[in-house]
Amino acid sequence: MSDLEAAVAAGVMGADEAHRALLQATVEVARAIFGAKASSVFLLDEETDELVFEAVAGEGEGELIGMRTPAGRAPPLSRLATSRRT
Repeated sequence: MSDLEAAVAAGVMGADEAHRALLQATVEVARAIFGAKASSVFLLDEETDELVFEAVAGEGEGELIGMRTPAGRAPPLSRLATSRRT
């Protein structure tokens, strides 16, 4: 069992916190693997049809979490969000 799983199981870390920690770890690993300046994960808020920065590593890390962009207005991102819905 990982430290993250143990913390969630013990009730020390809630499921939402564990989810955020997992997403953050994922973008950090992706950034390292690809040698990128930054890496991020967007989630689609289906109620507002917006993409929301949920995890960021590297450039923009301090400012972008929680920032939203209309799914249909960000051309490369809108294809990603649209393909996810179908």
